[in-house]
Amino acid sequence: MLTRHAVGEKRFQDAKRYGYAGLMVGGMIPSAVLLLFAAAPEQFISLFINPDTVGDDRIIERAKLFLFISTLGLIPDAIRNIFSGTLRGYNDTAFASLSALFSVIGEGMLTSVSLGFGSSLDALGVLLGRTVAFTVGPV
Repeated sequence: MLTRHAVGEKRFQDAKRYGYAGLMVGGMIPSAVLLLFAAAPEQFISLFINPDTVGDDRIIERAKLFLFISTLGLIPDAIRNIFSGTLRGYNDTAFASLSALFSVIGEGMLTSVSLGFGSSLDALGVLLGRTVAFTVGPV
């Protein structure tokens, strides 16, 4: 938000500083969550399901994998949001919107459907497709 306003007001040095700060925070928070998750995955899983009442350990292992992959997708998504905000500051909402439409909806949906329904990955493929879209989208 600060980056967008600074760009719109033609304060490019401030915009650059805010952008770097946003990228740092956007990378640090998901990285911290990844570290916490790696250290204590059972505590994170217990926020969503009760591991003691689940009869199949494969469900717990699948949940750990899903949360890990979801968290990985947060880092590139944060980067995409910083760049989209900068473009909006230039009053270029068309490119930011088309970029989001292409990467998240277009590419994400195609990849998710292909991996989720066109392979044996099932729900994991849908999640991987979303993560791929968030990763490739900022590029």
